[in-house]
Amino acid sequence: MDVDVRNHLKPQQLAWNQQKKKQCQSNQYPTPEQNQIEYLNCETELTRSRISELQAQQDQVYANVKEAKLQKLKQEADDSIKTLETTWDAIPESIRDQLSSNLKSWTKSADNECDSEKPADTEVQTKINRFNCRIKLIKAKTKELEGYKL
Repeated sequence: MDVDVRNHLKPQQLAWNQQKKKQCQSNQYPTPEQNQIEYLNCETELTRSRISELQAQQDQVYANVKEAKLQKLKQEADDSIKTLETTWDAIPESIRDQLSSNLKSWTKSADNECDSEKPADTEVQTKINRFNCRIKLIKAKTKELEGYKL
């Protein structure tokens, strides 16, 4: 199951696990072994039906979960760029003049690095991966530029 969908469904799954445990807990048989066998049979039956439910839910929520993550990453990328620009503006002009060509080449290099990443299984996941790449590189460059501020 996709990790983002799994994280989205996790609270529901935890509640289901607790309910399953309660539902299968039984001490109606005279021996602990018989009760354990009944517990395992109940758990197996419920788990098999749950697998089908989860597969259907994954199909239903996948697009929405991925789109929400993509929008969140777009915002995070925009915020990272603003922070980079603010950091750049805080560097004295004489130092910025010296670093200007370095920043331009870094921008091209970062774009090339992120755009050349291996495509994922879906277009939206490819975009997510590229935003993650950009955010990581922008944050690293911002940290580097922090050292030039006075």
